[in-house]
This record gives sequence, C-alpha cells and structure tokens, in this order.
Amino acid sequence: MSKPNSIQFANAIEQVKHELPLHLEKQRIKANLYMNMYKALKKEGFTDEQAMDIIKARGYE
Repeated sequence: MSKPNSIQFANAIEQVKHELPLHLEKQRIKANLYMNMYKALKKEGFTDEQAMDIIKARGYE
C-alpha cells in the first residue's frame, strides 16, 4: 500500500471539512432524542439514575 501523497491528503482534509457540519448536526439530533427519552422515562416515574441506566444500556433504537 502506497503512502498518501499531498494531493490525496488535501482531498481528505476537504472531505472532512465538508462532512463535519453534517456530523455535528447528527450529534445535535441524537442529543435531542436522548434528552426526550430521559424526560419521557422521568415522566413515567423512573428515577434519575434509572432513566440514565436505561438510556446507557439501550441507547437510541
């Protein structure tokens, strides 16, 4: 496998610059979903610790 040259490296950097805003938006949306899950669990009567444990164990489905 050859080492990447400077053009390939520059292209990779441009790709990251292009994709970064999309990744940040995805994380913002996921954070919103997690917070809504947490609030729903609390509303159903789970404690703070129980709600966090459920979210940590299950993640976003």
